[in-house]
Amino acid sequence: MVEQRGFCISDAADASQRIGKDPATEFAFALAMSVKMGRRKRVVGFCYARRLWLGTVYLEFLGGNNAHRLSGIGSLLLYAVADAARGFKGAELWGEFTADSQGFYRKTKAKLLEVELQDVLKKGNRESTYPRDWQLPGAIDDRFSFGWRELVSMSESLRASVSG
Repeated sequence: MVEQRGFCISDAADASQRIGKDPATEFAFALAMSVKMGRRKRVVGFCYARRLWLGTVYLEFLGGNNAHRLSGIGSLLLYAVADAARGFKGAELWGEFTADSQGFYRKTKAKLLEVELQDVLKKGNRESTYPRDWQLPGAIDDRFSFGWRELVSMSESLRASVSG
């Protein structure tokens, strides 16, 4: 891969500025999660993603260190990438999973579908469009895709957990 100077964004304002200048701009971003352990901070999760020219966000990799027995690291990072994708006007977040990670993405997909279904049932709207708008879990063998409604759901869930 050819390195491009300035390909990675520095923050959300940098991304907004680039998208404002050119809606088809491409850039990469990395997120890391750390926890304070004694006097030191330890990185317990990280990810790297790219915004492609159509606005879609491609998750290159996501990893967590479960040695510290912290649960939810992967989900928090995935939801943070979804929040960023939503802010970057991305219509979709996608990537490929490994044999070891497919369960994580399928469980996340199933959880989001369950939340959507419960919301639809609460509203009494029996004519939901969620099966048409959402990729069902396990529909593709080696990739995952989260659409706009799922990005919104993950983003709102992340923001609610951070503010509350």
